[in-house]
Amino acid sequence: MTRKIVEKTLALQQDTGDKETTSIGAMSSERQIQIVEDHVEDFRAAGAKIETGGRRNPALEGLFYEPTVITGAHNDMRAMQEETFGPTLPIATFTTEEEAIRLANDSEFGLTASVWTRDRAKGKRVAEKIEAGSVCINEVLYTHGIGQTPWGGFKNSGRGRTHGREGLMELVQPQHIHTNKLALMPDAWWMPYSATAVETFRKMTTTFASGSIIKTTMLLPQLAKRVRELLKR
Repeated sequence: MTRKIVEKTLALQQDTGDKETTSIGAMSSERQIQIVEDHVEDFRAAGAKIETGGRRNPALEGLFYEPTVITGAHNDMRAMQEETFGPTLPIATFTTEEEAIRLANDSEFGLTASVWTRDRAKGKRVAEKIEAGSVCINEVLYTHGIGQTPWGGFKNSGRGRTHGREGLMELVQPQHIHTNKLALMPDAWWMPYSATAVETFRKMTTTFASGSIIKTTMLLPQLAKRVRELLKR
C-alpha cells in the first residue's frame, strides 16, 4: 500500500495554478513553507523515513514544496501533533480498530477526518467514534462545499458552525420573552423564603428542571403547599 501511495505521489504534477495539469501548487507564504520544512525535519530527526519529497522543488522558482510521503510516523512526534498545512502525508500504522480510533483522537484538533474501508458498516462505526466535526467515509475535502451540512470542528479547531441550520443560527440573536399568565397567583420562588420554600426549590431541581412531564406533576403537591403559605402572608 505504501509503495502504491509513493507511486501516485510521484505522478502528481507540481507547477503554477494557471496550468490545467497542475495538481500541487505553491505554498501561501515563506512563513508557511518554513513551517512545513520544520515539521519534515522534525520527522527526520525523530526517526521517520521520507519516502519521497521532503524538500523545496529545485525545478521550480518560488514557494514550491514537493509532495512528501513519510513512513514510520507515530503520535509521539511533534509534527504529528501540530498543524502543518502543507503537502505532507505522514503514515502511522495500527493493528486494531480500537487503536486506530485512539490514535485518530490523540490530538487537540478535530476539524475533519476520513475513514477509508471496504466495509461500510465498520466505516460508520469508526466515524461515529472519531472526535471531529466532519467525518467522511471513503471521501475527503468536499464537505465544506455542501451548504446543507453544518461545518465546524471539535476541541481546539474550527470553533462554531457554518452552513446548515446550525450555521444559520449562529448569525441570529435569540431573544426570550416570557409572560406569566397566572399573575394573580403568588410565585413560589418569590420572597419571603422559608423551610417550605427551600424544600420546594430542591424538588424543583429534580422534577420541573428535568423536562419530564411525569416528574413535573410530582412537584404539584409541594408547589401547592408553598403557594398556600404565601397566600396566608
